Amino acid sequence: MKLAKKQISLSEIEMETFEAVPDSTTDVTKLPVVLCLHGFPDNMHSFDNQLIPFTDAGYRVLVPAMPGYTPASIVNPLPSLWEMGLQMREFIEKMEINDIHLIGHDWGAYFTSMLLKSIPGRFRDAVTMGFPPPDTILRLGSSEPPMNGAIRHWYTVMFNFHGYGDCAFELNGYELVEVLWRHWSPNWKFTPEELGAVQDTYAQSGVSDAALQYYRSQATPPKEGEPSIPDIFGNLIEVPFLSIGGVEDNCTEVAAFSRVYAANYLKGYELKMIQAGHFPHREKPEEVNQIILDYWKRNALA
Repeated sequence: MKLAKKQISLSEIEMETFEAVPDSTTDVTKLPVVLCLHGFPDNMHSFDNQLIPFTDAGYRVLVPAMPGYTPASIVNPLPSLWEMGLQMREFIEKMEINDIHLIGHDWGAYFTSMLLKSIPGRFRDAVTMGFPPPDTILRLGSSEPPMNGAIRHWYTVMFNFHGYGDCAFELNGYELVEVLWRHWSPNWKFTPEELGAVQDTYAQSGVSDAALQYYRSQATPPKEGEPSIPDIFGNLIEVPFLSIGGVEDNCTEVAAFSRVYAANYLKGYELKMIQAGHFPHREKPEEVNQIILDYWKRNALA
């Protein structure tokens, strides 16, 4: 595998991305593209365990740091979710990639659905992990009592208290990252190096505030001219779609995965539940990699 870190200049920000290709590659434009979008609390190393298996299978893999996760990708005032989605769209257009196999985890899953609605012709199929397609959540609602949901997402409320939320996140060298990892994925045996790399990401100038903006933007009315969240996710996704959920996930309501599958209104929608928590691709990389590679192979033959 050949791996490079590239700096991509967009209209307002610079985005970093890993690009991994097979050793034998002479023309990257001839390879099928995989675009991986990470979530929170995480960074662009989230998909490190996918790079070799995917490139060995002949794919070109791009793993960008999501907007705000490097100092050069931060703008002030901080953008809305819609504006971040436009930044991701510009990244795809700047890279001149099409027929993309899109993968998103956590917040990356949110932007996966946003991109599928915004520029659907760019994508061959999509995989989300740790979160079902957002449009299905809007349509089906939650099956758990409201108080249970509030308790499950206590950190979202905390992050929206400016000052207090920032201090809590930054406390003891971003110890909250470890707290959330252990709670959301109780059987994940992550290493000190994996944890430290993510904590170091948030310690960069301005990054923790930009990362919390993802949550704060949820609670902020759309800016003038921006669509609302229901408007963004109002139509059905029209590409083949796979969700991978963990039965031990203490972040996302596990029952939501099955309810989405039962609704069965997405084109070619599939669901795989595995013995993992909120970070299945990090916790069970061999199993997840095989599920995804088999999925792509079936779609290629369809």
